[in-house]
Amino acid sequence: MKYISTGEIVYIATRGEDFNYCAILDDYELIRVLGEGGFGEVKLGRHRENKSEVAIKFMDIGQELSSASAIAGIYKEADALKALSHKHIVKLYHGFIDGKRFVMIMEAAHGGQLLDFIKSDKAFPEPIAREIILQVVSAMLYCHSRGVVHRDLKLENVLFKNTLKDDYFVKVVDFGIAGVAQEKVDSGTLAYMSPETLNGNGLTSAAIDVWAIGIMFYTMIYGELPFYAS
Repeated sequence: MKYISTGEIVYIATRGEDFNYCAILDDYELIRVLGEGGFGEVKLGRHRENKSEVAIKFMDIGQELSSASAIAGIYKEADALKALSHKHIVKLYHGFIDGKRFVMIMEAAHGGQLLDFIKSDKAFPEPIAREIILQVVSAMLYCHSRGVVHRDLKLENVLFKNTLKDDYFVKVVDFGIAGVAQEKVDSGTLAYMSPETLNGNGLTSAAIDVWAIGIMFYTMIYGELPFYAS
């Protein structure tokens, strides 16, 4: 991974370009929280000069900063996104360590998670579910052709790009546990894990993402997970 160290801040050079020093956190006004989780939170940011909107992911690493594996895991998502360029994969603009936080400045997709729709409307009409899942398939075909497997596809990790009604353009996010072919699989989200992963015998392959896409498609149509149905 290529990065530039300046004092206590580490800037990741993205997409083969030199780091843009304008991408300092202070250049952005924080508008609202887009999502929260065990990792920290994601906020909508607006550049103070050009008014462009971005998603800013804050990961509180604290004392874990001393752990080489923790650092490697944080950089892994940035490195995976840096290497990918696809219309249905969120773009990474910049990443850096700021004190005890790792900050990623990314393309904004503030239309909400697919899971949010399921919670409010119970299910997607089949034509819309098919339209969305084909976008996810397109993104994963691109990743797999480059030897990258997401390994944690789920409704929470697919976001609507916009908030407009009837706009179903989506972006795949969260490549934090992405892997390459033949790596041992030891993480993911239980409800979306393939049988070989659950059995502890799985190696990273495109099949892991294919299985998860099937779970997602079923859940989008029926409004519940296939293996938790009553």
